[in-house]
Amino acid sequence: MTTWNRIKYQGWNNCFCWENQKIKMIVTSDVGPRVIFLGSPNGKNQFYEIDEEAGSTGGNDYRFYGGHRCWTAPEDKIRSYAIDNSPVDVQTKNDQLVAIAPQELSGIQKTLIIENYRSEKTVKIIHQIENKGDTPLTIALWGLSMMHPGGTAIIPLPVKISHSAQLTPTQSIALWGYTDITDPRWGWGEKFLFLRQDDRMEDPQKIGVHSGQDWAAYLNSGTLFIKIAKYDSKATYPDFGSHFEFFTNHHFLELESLGGLATLHPGQKIDHVEYWALHENIKTVISEEEVQKNILPLVDETLHLLDQ
Repeated sequence: MTTWNRIKYQGWNNCFCWENQKIKMIVTSDVGPRVIFLGSPNGKNQFYEIDEEAGSTGGNDYRFYGGHRCWTAPEDKIRSYAIDNSPVDVQTKNDQLVAIAPQELSGIQKTLIIENYRSEKTVKIIHQIENKGDTPLTIALWGLSMMHPGGTAIIPLPVKISHSAQLTPTQSIALWGYTDITDPRWGWGEKFLFLRQDDRMEDPQKIGVHSGQDWAAYLNSGTLFIKIAKYDSKATYPDFGSHFEFFTNHHFLELESLGGLATLHPGQKIDHVEYWALHENIKTVISEEEVQKNILPLVDETLHLLDQ
C-alpha cells in the first residue's frame, strides 16, 4: 500500500509526499498546512507556488505560499488571514494524512484530512474546523486551490429550461467591486462560463456562482484538474449564496469551493469535503462543444465513483 513519506521540499525540511501511478501530492508541515504540490509523479505542479515565500517559516506577516489551503468565509481581514507560519501536527497512517494546525486567535483550529479515494486518479480532502474558543462563530469552510498560470477555469451553469417550466430563479452570480464582466478573460456561454488566466493582465477578476452544480475544473496545457464539492440545497452559502468562487490575476487562478454557513458553539466542529481528480493528455480546446465532448465524460466518471 502507498504511504506518506517525510521529505524536504523547496526549503522546508518537513514535508510529506504521497504518490501512486497517477497522482503525486506534497503537504507542508513546517507551516500551513498547504497541499503545496499536486501533479502526476513525473509531471509539473498543477498548483501555483510563490517562489519568494518557499521555505519561509515564522514571522507575523501572512503568506499565501501557494498550493491549496483552508480558510473560513465570509472573507475577513483578521479571521481569514490568520497567520499560519508555525509547525503543523501531522499524523499519517497508510495512505491517509491528518494535518492539525495550531489554534488561531479567533479560537478556530483547522484540520486537513487527505486520502486516496477508490481510484488512482481521485483523492479526498476533508477540511475541518473546531471552535475551541469561548464564543459562538458563524462561518463557512472554504477550500482554495491556487492553480498554475496559463490555464482556463471551466464553470458549469444550470441546465436551461423554458420560461413556462419555472418562473423563479435557478441560480445566482455574485460580483465583486472590481469584477468587470467585459474583461476578455471571461467567456460566457449557454452551458458554461470560462475564466482564462493571463499573465499579461494584472487587474484581478472574481465571480461567485450558486448554480446547483457539484464541480468545477481547470484545464492547463493538456492536464485537467477536477474539483468536486457536493451542493447542499438546504445550506445557506456565503457571498450571496456562492458555492463556488473563481479568482484570477496575472500570477495564478483560484478554484474555490465553499460549505454552508454554520454557527459553531464552543467545542463544535464542521467539515467541508472536496474530491480532486487529475487527468493528463486531454487533447481539446476551450469551447462549449469540446467541453461537452471531452471534459464532461471525465467529470461524470468521477461523480459516478462518488455515488457508488
